[in-house]
Amino acid sequence: MDDLPEEIRNHIVSFLPLKEAIRTSILSKKWKKVLTREQDILARLPTECWTLKHLHLYLHPTKNHVQVLMFLLRSYPNLQTLTVFIEMQDENPFISCLLNMEESWKTQELNTDGMLQQLRRAECKSFGGSEFELDLVRFLLEHADVMEEMNINLSQRIQTDAAKSSNLKETIQMFARVSPHAAISFS
Repeated sequence: MDDLPEEIRNHIVSFLPLKEAIRTSILSKKWKKVLTREQDILARLPTECWTLKHLHLYLHPTKNHVQVLMFLLRSYPNLQTLTVFIEMQDENPFISCLLNMEESWKTQELNTDGMLQQLRRAECKSFGGSEFELDLVRFLLEHADVMEEMNINLSQRIQTDAAKSSNLKETIQMFARVSPHAAISFS
């Protein structure tokens, strides 16, 4: 299948549902390249949804997850509550392949103007304190104009290490907040 011309690979992927199109990246690097190019597959990503007020996301912390989250949140301008379930990397080859695809994504600064203007409450569950998770919390606090509450549910591993837990809480409490009413709680 690697011998197929690029145009045919693109054509095949264009007929697949999004989930199946992503799975083709397991086949080879050539198929992976099909997914990482700007093409019709981007049109199948979520579009604007003005009425969405509550969103639950399952997130594998990676180096580009804040940028991916920014891309997604731009589509939901009236979002009021966001719950992020942080999942550690899985040994599943499909998941590992998806996580490695981010190396091929084009990194660019996304405009954050008008983003998160309605977000009042955010919650991070199973928070492990990685650099990438801290970046997520920092981003939310710096861009949610009317944030009232940020709850961080520490992972079991962090909860059992009193020193690490205390250091992590202190670090997060020092983050800048655009909303003067943003309270941070830990559970």
